[in-house]
Amino acid sequence: TTDRSSPVQIGALTDWIDVAIFLYHPLAIRSGS
Repeated sequence: TTDRSSPVQIGALTDWIDVAIFLYHPLAIRSGS
């Protein structure tokens, strides 16, 4: 069960970071501008 939960957590974390960067990217550009 741990083996399965490991990749799932990593995948979810990567997805969350991807979303955070996607939302932060335009935010950073706006702030810089």
